[in-house]
Amino acid sequence: MFSDANEPKFVEEDLPLFYSTLSDFFPSYCGEAESDEEFKDAYFAAVEERGLQASASSLTATRQLSQLLLARMGTVLLGAPMSGKSTAILLLADILSRLARSPKRMNASKRSASRRRRPAGRQRAAEAFSGRFASRTSRASFAAVRARGRRRTAEAESAEESEEASEEESEEASEEESEGGMENEEGDAEPAAGGGNEMYAVYYRVVNPKALSISALFGKVDSLTQEWSDGVASRMVREFAATETGSPKWIVFDGPVDSLWIESMNTALDDNQMLCLPNGERIKLRPEMRLLFEVTDLQAASPATISRCGMLHFPSRGVSWESLVRSWLNR
Repeated sequence: MFSDANEPKFVEEDLPLFYSTLSDFFPSYCGEAESDEEFKDAYFAAVEERGLQASASSLTATRQLSQLLLARMGTVLLGAPMSGKSTAILLLADILSRLARSPKRMNASKRSASRRRRPAGRQRAAEAFSGRFASRTSRASFAAVRARGRRRTAEAESAEESEEASEEESEEASEEESEGGMENEEGDAEPAAGGGNEMYAVYYRVVNPKALSISALFGKVDSLTQEWSDGVASRMVREFAATETGSPKWIVFDGPVDSLWIESMNTALDDNQMLCLPNGERIKLRPEMRLLFEVTDLQAASPATISRCGMLHFPSRGVSWESLVRSWLNR
C-alpha cells in the first residue's frame, strides 16, 4: 500500500498533512489502515514476554518496519537514542517467529510446498516418457509406442496421485500432533517435540561499524601470504547466504553512517543484491536477507544510499519515562 511505504518517512508533525493530501487525491481513503488482528495478538504476547509496555506508537512502528522489510533490502531506522529502534527490531523478530509457528500459517506453508512439488513429478514423468519414445526409431511401431506411452503416463500419474495422498495424510497426522503439543503458561499452543521450531526463527546479528576499521569490517588481503581473510560484516553475509533454511536473516548495523563503509553496501542495497568485497569477490544475498541501519542522523549518507533504503522515523518521545519505570517495577 502507498501509505505503508511512505508513512514511516515522515515526522509526527507532517503526518496530518500527508493524510490530508491522500484524502484529496483519493477521496475513499479513510485514514490509517488498521493492523492485522493476528499481528496485534503476536505483538502483545511478545511485549508481555519481554516485560515491556505496549503502546500505540510501538505497535505502529513495528508494523511499519515489517512492511518496509517486505519492500526493501535495506531499511534505515532513524531516531534519537532511547526512541525504541532496537526494541522495534526485537519485537518484530519475536512477532514473525510467533506468526510463523501459528498452526494456520504452518498448514498453509505445507500445502504450498506440496503444490510446488507436484509439477516437478509430472515433468519427470513426461521427460521419462519422451526419452523412452526417442529411443524408438521404427515408424512401424509408432502406434504401439504411443499407446504404451499413454498407459505408462497414466500409471505414473496414478502413482503420483497416491504419493500425494499419502503425503497429505502424513501432513494431517503431523498437524494433529502439533495441535496436541504442549501449552505454555500463557495458554499458547506450541508444536510438539521435533516440530522444527528452529526453521521459523528470525536470525539477526548486530555489529557496530564505527568500532571497526574498513579492513576489519569487510576483509583484507594479507600482504605477505596474499591470502584473503573475511571481515565481520563479510563473514556474516557469507554465513547467511550459505544458509538455506528460508527463515528471515537480518544484519543490523547499529552505529553512525559513514561514507567510508556505507558506500561499499550500495551494490547490496540495489537490485543487484550483491556484496562486492575488496578482493573482487561478489556474494549474492538471499531473498530472505535484510540489512538494517540504526542511526541518529544521516548527515554523512549520500543520496545514492538513502534512495536505496526504506526509511522509518522514530520520534524522540517515542518511549516515555512512565513506561520505563513501570517495566522496572514489574521485574
